[in-house]
Amino acid sequence: MTTEAPDETLLPELVRRRDLRAGAPYPSAPAVLGVLALLTDVALHLTTTLVIATRFGLSFWPGVAVYAVISLTHRVLLRRWWGATLGGLLCGLRFVVEATGRPPTLGQLAKVWLLTAVLAVST
Repeated sequence: MTTEAPDETLLPELVRRRDLRAGAPYPSAPAVLGVLALLTDVALHLTTTLVIATRFGLSFWPGVAVYAVISLTHRVLLRRWWGATLGGLLCGLRFVVEATGRPPTLGQLAKVWLLTAVLAVST
């Protein structure tokens, strides 16, 4: 009987913080919490972008670049550091790779951010 190593290329999944303390398995968080966290994060990104754009008098495309940098910093770097975005922390959510139960790597978070950015632009 051979045991296969868990696939660490899986995308991270939202779980409730209290479930991380309770141990495996990691049930998915309720969808309403994920939507609330997402709306909080988008509002934070937009507000920060608008403040910076008006403060420095930026036009549309530089404003889009500022939004992308803020989004990348928040959704990749802070999620790696804290295990969640600010919206996720407010809703009591964390991101883990279900196969390992550990926080996602920086590369996995960057892939998720790039995928969501491409999907947002293409729709």
